[in-house]
Amino acid sequence: MQPDSWISQYHDHITGKLRILHDDVRKMVYDICSTDLIAWKRNQQLAGNGFSYDLQYLNTIQYWCECMAEITWNGLRHCKDMKRLADTINQFVNNPRIVTDRIYDLHAEYTKLISYLVSNTFVIEKQPPQVLKTNTRFTAKIRLLVGGKLNLLPNLPQAMQSGEISNNIGNMEYEPNTKQLSITFRNLQLKKIKRAEKRGSESVVDEKFGLLFISHFKIGAEIDAHVFTYSLPVTVIVHGNQESHAWATITWDNAFAEPGRKPFIVPDTVTWARVAIALNMKFIQSTGKALTDESIKYLAEKLFV
Repeated sequence: MQPDSWISQYHDHITGKLRILHDDVRKMVYDICSTDLIAWKRNQQLAGNGFSYDLQYLNTIQYWCECMAEITWNGLRHCKDMKRLADTINQFVNNPRIVTDRIYDLHAEYTKLISYLVSNTFVIEKQPPQVLKTNTRFTAKIRLLVGGKLNLLPNLPQAMQSGEISNNIGNMEYEPNTKQLSITFRNLQLKKIKRAEKRGSESVVDEKFGLLFISHFKIGAEIDAHVFTYSLPVTVIVHGNQESHAWATITWDNAFAEPGRKPFIVPDTVTWARVAIALNMKFIQSTGKALTDESIKYLAEKLFV
């Protein structure tokens, strides 16, 4: 066997193993981000109406994502080694592009997978209040679930909205005890809001906004990841007498939004059974007790009679 033949075969063998690893990890990453993380975000929204969910589940998702990030990062390093080997092989084989293109394509796919992981694990752990009053301080916490496993250089995250927010830039910090890379904005304040034109009989508190959090991470020496995430819907009020209407808007959205929906699409009409469940959940949140069957029947009669 000629030297160029066995070197090429060795290269093909390793590249094939890296391809299988990439495809398996990609499937698991997509499952975690499109199923488990979306479900956690939906439960987080339902919690705004009183739903009880496992607050530690995000730590479990982080562990899964960290495992995937570590495997993917190691795979990318092996791709770099194989690229160097490919450059050497090219000096001996008759058709160097076949070897070079294969590993360069695989390197690009590992890079894309890491960027996907970083972009999709940039999450809001603590949501801002869903009814925001202007010139009132509030908090929010942002977390990058793979921040402890990748060689990251984070830029300064910012909170943005269709208006003016103060104290909206800060540093993400890694906490060794919790193994979390996060930032808590402690003194956010919405100074003013830019509203859309009202349509028909719409009230200003029917309008929903979202806070957009953005950042930029440099991973190693070659990957730039521009990331963003937006909050649950919020309504903006300027007077206390707007609060009840604002909460009605938010309660409806929290109850009937579909997982992974486009912001902030929600059905205009739903069945009474779903409304009753949402009202009962909200009532338990407010009073600690469930609505009785008689109470639910009374509310239905008020609506339909």
